[in-house]
Amino acid sequence: MKKQLFVTDLDGTLLNSKQKLSDYTVDTLNRLIAQGLPITFSTSRSFYTTSILLDRVHFVCLVLHTMVYM
Repeated sequence: MKKQLFVTDLDGTLLNSKQKLSDYTVDTLNRLIAQGLPITFSTSRSFYTTSILLDRVHFVCLVLHTMVYM
């Protein structure tokens, strides 16, 4: 059996123009997670900022936090 993990970005993808998650997006994500879809996100935002933005979504997969050092 193939294992899949769906990963999404936040800015320009899940967040609206006000940098918030809409109720529709929260409901859709939670419904998909409840149905067993392995979904998480990848962002370069801080853990603190991300946790505030996503506090209504019931992610069960690990959060991927990417950092770029130059």
